[in-house]
Amino acid sequence: MNKNSGTFSEQLITNKQVEAAIVKNTNSECSLTIGIGNLAPCYSSIEKNGLFIVTAPIFNYSKSILVQTILSNPTTKTALISLKDDDEFFKVSEKINNRLFKVYESGNLLLNFANKNQTETLFNDIAEDIKDEAFESIDLILIDLYQEIIAPMQTDELALIISSWQNWLIRQKKTCVWFIHGDQSSDFIKSKTSTLHNMFNGLAAVKFNYSDIEYEVLFWHLYSSIQTKTLLKLQFNEIKYEISACINEESLYETTQLLSLSDDDRVLVIKSEDVLEDMYPREWIVLSDFEALETKVSNDSSATIIIYINAAINIAVILSKVLNLRIRAGRQLKIILRETERCLRVREERLLIDAGANLIIPYNVGFLRFVTMVYATQGSYFMRNIPHDINETRYVEIVNLRKNFLPIAEFINQSILLVENSQHIKINSSLLKFVIDKSIAIEELVALIKIKRDGDIFTLTENCLYIFLFQCEKSGIKNALAHIFPLPVDNLFLAQRYFSVSDAIKDELELLGSEKHELPYKLDNNQQLQFEHNTKVAYKKVIRQSARPTPLTLMS
Repeated sequence: MNKNSGTFSEQLITNKQVEAAIVKNTNSECSLTIGIGNLAPCYSSIEKNGLFIVTAPIFNYSKSILVQTILSNPTTKTALISLKDDDEFFKVSEKINNRLFKVYESGNLLLNFANKNQTETLFNDIAEDIKDEAFESIDLILIDLYQEIIAPMQTDELALIISSWQNWLIRQKKTCVWFIHGDQSSDFIKSKTSTLHNMFNGLAAVKFNYSDIEYEVLFWHLYSSIQTKTLLKLQFNEIKYEISACINEESLYETTQLLSLSDDDRVLVIKSEDVLEDMYPREWIVLSDFEALETKVSNDSSATIIIYINAAINIAVILSKVLNLRIRAGRQLKIILRETERCLRVREERLLIDAGANLIIPYNVGFLRFVTMVYATQGSYFMRNIPHDINETRYVEIVNLRKNFLPIAEFINQSILLVENSQHIKINSSLLKFVIDKSIAIEELVALIKIKRDGDIFTLTENCLYIFLFQCEKSGIKNALAHIFPLPVDNLFLAQRYFSVSDAIKDELELLGSEKHELPYKLDNNQQLQFEHNTKVAYKKVIRQSARPTPLTLMS
């Protein structure tokens, strides 16, 4: 793709007396305006990041809307990508020419003119181009396309391109509009995208109807997944080179709301029979397995699915089910997970959200509040990136790893593995170092340690106890220790030190591994203490008397 921005000023200037450059836009949140005059704001204003598609029967119409879009948003950082030559694209009146140059000179317009002979790789070329630093500050991308580029594409191929573009735009907080011109573009674009409504934010078509020009909006701003069809008569001013909506009484437009994407307001509950029965609202449908769900959820469903989970559920299976549901039904489906007991770690919650879940409701949320939270998700639209599969490198089967006590070498290796796994989803783990009080028998100290979470491990040196808390942030250490030790740690150890930054944890583990340790004892994974010369040490737990206050006698 060739950037001819250097030649643009030479071809576009006809008046050397150019006014001062336009002040750059300081409000990035303001709406963007499509270049069709007199349209109602709800059909002409873009207020949401994502992909919009506008079709036109001839290049002149597409060119007019593109130019007017730039002029209607002069302070918006805009990139224009076209298959037309720059001299052909900007053959406009002197007045419009000067206005365009002001936008260009202000630095708010980036121009790319693509190679016509490489249209089959156009989207890949554009994807490479937008990695350039010049695109970092761009808010609006306008792409002018021939219908010949889209026409031969299969629906699946088009869906893949639309999905990848939409996801990139949402992540980068940018808006992109495809202007597709050609005499049949409206018909085949509508047919190809009839099942792809959930992938982009708006679809509109400019078309001939005998001697009239009509602007047909199939849907625009997919806030509530409601498809809106609007027909509006247009007029084209060849002198001003502008398209505008007729505002006389005879051209009143009609709007029909089609609820094909949002009429599915069912709430489907998936739970096993052993889950406590709740008094669900009457309209909720309770199912016992995912097989029954498959027959009740269509490809464009906007229903709400509630999945009950407990400690016995295989998280990998739930991840797969959530992802399959999201890929199959699209972004309008609501997927909610409801804990019946405390069973999900932060890592697992993040993976479920990434796989396509809208909301995870903790076990300690009361039922009435739970129903309110379900109601609050209605009308929502899943905007995060939908993965094609579960990335195995981000999911470590913690249940297959050892917990409780590990020898020093194994402790170091497993801790490093878990630290790196935590970094994938940007959650810190913590390493705790305690200096042992030799006045407390080591077997008594070990008997106090109650590790319950998978991934949490500890080891012993001559003088220190190390505990690794998997995906436990610094703010959660105090609460974790309260579940591990029945007594305050200040009463058990001489000193303590916490490491919650990945690099600091690795440095401490490296230092621990470099030291030589000669231990007079060892533990198995059941935390049973075994001395070198006495492998059968029997000890009983000594129940100490509770401390009592000293009696005081008050003297009158």
